[in-house]
Amino acid sequence: MPGAPAEVWLHHLDARGVCVSTGSACQARASELSPALLAAGLDERAARQVLRASLSPETTEDELEEAARQLDAVARELAQL
Repeated sequence: MPGAPAEVWLHHLDARGVCVSTGSACQARASELSPALLAAGLDERAARQVLRASLSPETTEDELEEAARQLDAVARELAQL
């Protein structure tokens, strides 16, 4: 995600009911940068800006559209900081 670190995005989205995680799934509980993201060619700054969203067969189109609206709202909010 551009701008703020993913952790900032995570908290803003969580407050709006959108659940995401930072980093890669294999490093979900680790505090250091994900080796998978670094191996994928991301530098440290970019690796700290990765958000991960998980979907399931029960995820609805309405939920995806609402998540997209909230992402846009957070992007606008963070751009003003």
